[in-house]
Amino acid sequence: MTFVAIGVAVPPLGFASQTYAVPASGPVGFETRKRFYSVDPLLLRTAQPAKIPVDLEHGHLLVGDVRHLEVSYNGSLWAVAEMNGPLPETAKPLYWSVRHNSRRDGSDVVIERIAVTERPAMLSAEPLRFLDGELREHNLGYHWTVPELERGILRRAAESRVRARRGRDLPILLADVDQARGAQREEREYAELALRGAPGGPLHIRGGGRILSVR
Repeated sequence: MTFVAIGVAVPPLGFASQTYAVPASGPVGFETRKRFYSVDPLLLRTAQPAKIPVDLEHGHLLVGDVRHLEVSYNGSLWAVAEMNGPLPETAKPLYWSVRHNSRRDGSDVVIERIAVTERPAMLSAEPLRFLDGELREHNLGYHWTVPELERGILRRAAESRVRARRGRDLPILLADVDQARGAQREEREYAELALRGAPGGPLHIRGGGRILSVR
């Protein structure tokens, strides 16, 4: 069974956290550490690899390929993939989680692989939408009911699918750089205000990426 997955792979600010294990300071055992980092969607390399596999939970099982990458007007990186399953049997939301490489300054970002996961590293991650059928404009017109923003992304993704089958690099489509940068500045201002207002307190972030409250 073929289906399409669409969702935000990297939010506007691209803030992320990762928990990992290190040897304990004592004679046995492990300790957990957490690192924070960010990925700027506007610093992605304009031509990405022609083949970007999709896996489950960053494992070895490959379930599809990315067909389209696009930075929207608010600075979010959207990814559209065609998949052949299977998906995890879970009632929990599923998200994109990108594996990437970049220069030391965070520029020239290359997406190497994208995972479907229940536990995304990205803060403000948004759940994926799954649509039955192949990535074709016919399905968009007759079978799929999606918001207008996603409809436009899927239409352009159907065009990118043709280029991908010819073995060409996958271009990053960019709406409006100035508008996207403006949206990123607005998101950053919300984050800085919240951080100043709550030293040491947790941040409560809604799906759109802005901070709702601090406790």
